[in-house]
Amino acid sequence: MSKIKSISLKILTILRVVSKRKWIYFGTLTVFLFGSVVLVIKYCDMPIWNNMPQFYIKPENSDMLFYNLSVSYIASYLFYLLVNFIPDWIDAVEGEKELIALRCVIQREIQLFTYRCMSIWSSMGRAASVGEIDNINGFFNRRVIQQISTATNISANSDTMSFNTNYIDWCTKIVTELNVISTSGNSILTRYKNDIPSEMFYNLFYIINENSMIGSLNVAVQTMTALYGRNIILSQCMDFENGTGGDGIDRSCRSIVDLHNWVNSEYDYLINHISGENIKIYRIERSAYLAR
Repeated sequence: MSKIKSISLKILTILRVVSKRKWIYFGTLTVFLFGSVVLVIKYCDMPIWNNMPQFYIKPENSDMLFYNLSVSYIASYLFYLLVNFIPDWIDAVEGEKELIALRCVIQREIQLFTYRCMSIWSSMGRAASVGEIDNINGFFNRRVIQQISTATNISANSDTMSFNTNYIDWCTKIVTELNVISTSGNSILTRYKNDIPSEMFYNLFYIINENSMIGSLNVAVQTMTALYGRNIILSQCMDFENGTGGDGIDRSCRSIVDLHNWVNSEYDYLINHISGENIKIYRIERSAYLAR
């Protein structure tokens, strides 16, 4: 069973290194190839097999234009296959192998970034006693986030101790964690801007700049505490009290979930292609978002 899985993974690797657009182009050329082969058989002077259907029997005094065009197309197709497609395919497969280490680094950094985004809300969820939730979509949705933010007074003690063994308040923990998240996110965007898939690149940008649970929340908490002090509810910083905060929560949750799913799918691919024992990558486990 493991051998079959290994072979299927190798086939998938070979297939995915070629872009979808190139596969469509190659498929279109191949469709015309079948038509050309049919015409070559039809107009060929030598019978290909006995009792050929009437369609494949060459008409007398037939025009050989279609035959000549078909032979030329088949020759061109083979030329393209041998000179362009196969060499490009081999280069892509070799390039994919060379990029495995870089992809592991990117996966690891985004895994840590995403874990931080999720764990800050998970820790507030435990304090708010939202209970055990068995999947990421069940945790990151408007209802649960509103429940957590409504139950969190940012002046109350968090679950994190400072150096003098006293618990720091939620305001300090939230601002500190979100500053670390913002710094690491900007670093990832800067260093790997040409290597991250475009949809994940935008998710990272959105989370650290516009996400109402991460990026813009950092600014909101600092602004609200400067104006009204720390004795406020987190939901006030997210405008839940005014009934408008939920508008961006759905999109904010979706961006975190999408990043989580990408990290784990990238892990599933890379873990089967890592050759060096020194390379370590990790999934995001359920403990990152389950508030027990």
